[in-house]
Amino acid sequence: MKKITSLILITLFVSAMSFAQEEDSYVMFDNTRFTVKSDMMKEFGKAMAEHNQKYHNDGPYHANLWMVTVGEHSGDFIWSMGPCTFSELDGSPDSKEHTEDWVFNVMPTIEEMHGSNMWRRDGKRSYDGTDEGQSSKLSITTFDIKPHQTYRFKSILDRVLKVYQEKEYEYSFSTYWPQFSTNPEEDVAIVSGFDKWARFDKDRNFKADFVEVNGKGSWENFIEDLQSVINGSQDEVWVIIEEMSGKSE
Repeated sequence: MKKITSLILITLFVSAMSFAQEEDSYVMFDNTRFTVKSDMMKEFGKAMAEHNQKYHNDGPYHANLWMVTVGEHSGDFIWSMGPCTFSELDGSPDSKEHTEDWVFNVMPTIEEMHGSNMWRRDGKRSYDGTDEGQSSKLSITTFDIKPHQTYRFKSILDRVLKVYQEKEYEYSFSTYWPQFSTNPEEDVAIVSGFDKWARFDKDRNFKADFVEVNGKGSWENFIEDLQSVINGSQDEVWVIIEEMSGKSE
């Protein structure tokens, strides 16, 4: 028991230090995933739209509703609030009316909740391209990183970022880390926004660019290193449902 307690204290200490070393200003989203009852889609749409447009219209408490259209969990919805910080979460809507609206109007239309977490953007491993504004679709890849290999995964991302920067790619990407350990297969998410599916027809010749930027043999090393630090990955595409999202004021 003494050894277990010591391990818990060490874990808490390391976590606290990790948060303390991060920048004070950051981007984070509070995401909740769920499945809607198939026979209550209309009721769900009405309840969600009214809730978000009454309580989640602007600022850090603005909420968007996304639907998964590609991936194993196609058909699920993601309620996403932010961008916000942990301190701002303390001021999120929690009135009696807000809670009752969610519990009595939204929740009865939901078949199953699949969990929630806060995802924090890694500004050092994200790239801002020339694409502007909020995208209507998100391409998301989550990785299951092997134990104690996160530092190596970050170094692999640095190689990718270098290519984006030197080649000045049009499209942006962001790296998000979950703030709580809730799903062992989702250790990091790489997110890229887009509006037109035609984006995937564009050949950016990333492999050739990667070799040009990182040197001969770098692509083979990149693939080997990536496979050695992850157990696997999973792709999804989310599409925003504007009618059920908050209306920015």
